[in-house]
Amino acid sequence: MIIYVTKKTVERYRIGMCAPSPMKEIADAVIQHERGDTLFEWGAKLFYFDRRKCLEVANFASKFTLFLVDIKVDDLPGIGSLIAHYMSYIYENDPVMTDLL
Repeated sequence: MIIYVTKKTVERYRIGMCAPSPMKEIADAVIQHERGDTLFEWGAKLFYFDRRKCLEVANFASKFTLFLVDIKVDDLPGIGSLIAHYMSYIYENDPVMTDLL
Protein backbone atom coordinates (compact mmCIF):
# COMPACT_ATOMS: atom_id res chain seq x y z
CA MET A 1 0.00 0.00 0.00
CA ILE A 2 1.44 3.33 -1.05
CA ILE A 3 -0.20 6.46 0.33
CA TYR A 4 0.51 9.74 -1.45
CA VAL A 5 -0.22 12.77 0.70
CA THR A 6 -0.68 16.42 -0.15
CA LYS A 7 1.89 19.05 0.80
CA LYS A 8 -0.52 20.52 3.36
CA THR A 9 -0.94 17.09 4.96
CA VAL A 10 2.83 16.64 5.20
CA GLU A 11 3.21 20.05 6.84
CA ARG A 12 0.33 19.74 9.34
CA TYR A 13 1.18 16.20 10.44
CA ARG A 14 4.94 16.84 10.32
CA ILE A 15 5.48 13.75 8.19
CA GLY A 16 9.11 13.00 7.46
CA MET A 17 9.74 11.90 3.91
CA CYS A 18 12.51 9.49 4.95
CA ALA A 19 11.89 6.45 7.13
CA PRO A 20 14.44 5.25 9.73
CA SER A 21 17.17 3.02 8.24
CA PRO A 22 15.72 -0.51 8.79
CA MET A 23 12.24 0.59 7.75
CA LYS A 24 13.56 2.52 4.75
CA GLU A 25 14.74 -0.67 3.07
CA ILE A 26 11.35 -2.34 3.59
CA ALA A 27 9.49 0.78 2.44
CA ASP A 28 11.66 1.03 -0.68
CA ALA A 29 10.98 -2.64 -1.52
CA VAL A 30 7.22 -2.15 -1.12
CA ILE A 31 7.28 0.98 -3.26
CA GLN A 32 9.26 -0.77 -6.01
CA HIS A 33 6.85 -3.72 -5.99
CA GLU A 34 3.57 -1.78 -5.82
CA ARG A 35 4.32 1.44 -7.72
CA GLY A 36 2.35 1.78 -10.90
CA ASP A 37 -0.46 -0.55 -9.79
CA THR A 38 -3.29 1.84 -8.93
CA LEU A 39 -4.96 -0.84 -6.83
CA PHE A 40 -2.16 -0.40 -4.27
CA GLU A 41 -1.95 3.39 -4.54
CA TRP A 42 -3.96 5.73 -2.31
CA GLY A 43 -4.19 9.49 -1.98
CA ALA A 44 -4.62 11.22 1.37
CA LYS A 45 -5.72 14.78 1.98
CA LEU A 46 -6.09 16.67 5.24
CA PHE A 47 -9.26 18.56 6.00
CA TYR A 48 -10.85 19.96 9.13
CA PHE A 49 -14.24 18.98 10.49
CA ASP A 50 -15.51 20.56 13.70
CA ARG A 51 -11.97 21.83 14.32
CA ARG A 52 -10.55 18.30 14.17
CA LYS A 53 -7.90 17.02 11.80
CA CYS A 54 -9.39 14.49 9.41
CA LEU A 55 -8.10 12.58 6.42
CA GLU A 56 -9.80 11.75 3.18
CA VAL A 57 -8.14 8.59 1.86
CA ALA A 58 -9.03 7.43 -1.66
CA ASN A 59 -7.90 4.44 -3.69
CA PHE A 60 -6.73 5.43 -7.17
CA ALA A 61 -8.12 2.35 -8.95
CA SER A 62 -11.52 1.91 -7.34
CA LYS A 63 -12.15 5.47 -6.12
CA PHE A 64 -13.10 3.84 -2.79
CA THR A 65 -12.92 6.69 -0.28
CA LEU A 66 -12.69 6.68 3.51
CA PHE A 67 -13.03 9.66 5.78
CA LEU A 68 -10.97 9.23 8.94
CA VAL A 69 -12.07 11.68 11.62
CA ASP A 70 -9.96 13.14 14.44
CA ILE A 71 -6.68 11.58 13.30
CA LYS A 72 -3.74 12.49 15.51
CA VAL A 73 -0.05 12.45 14.60
CA ASP A 74 0.41 9.33 16.74
CA ASP A 75 -2.24 7.53 14.65
CA LEU A 76 -0.32 7.90 11.38
CA PRO A 77 1.97 4.86 11.64
CA GLY A 78 -1.12 2.65 11.84
CA ILE A 79 -3.05 4.29 9.01
CA GLY A 80 -2.70 1.24 6.75
CA SER A 81 -4.14 -0.97 9.50
CA LEU A 82 -7.03 1.48 9.99
CA ILE A 83 -7.85 1.33 6.29
CA ALA A 84 -7.67 -2.48 6.28
CA HIS A 85 -9.86 -2.66 9.39
CA TYR A 86 -12.55 -0.38 7.93
CA MET A 87 -12.58 -2.27 4.64
CA SER A 88 -12.91 -5.60 6.48
CA TYR A 89 -15.77 -4.18 8.52
CA ILE A 90 -17.58 -2.73 5.52
CA TYR A 91 -17.38 -5.96 3.53
CA GLU A 92 -17.75 -8.48 6.38
CA ASN A 93 -21.02 -9.82 4.88
CA ASP A 94 -19.62 -10.14 1.36
CA PRO A 95 -17.59 -13.38 1.11
CA VAL A 96 -16.19 -12.55 -2.34
CA MET A 97 -14.79 -9.18 -1.20
CA THR A 98 -13.57 -10.68 2.08
CA ASP A 99 -11.55 -13.25 0.11
CA LEU A 100 -10.14 -10.53 -2.13
CA LEU A 101 -9.10 -8.38 0.80
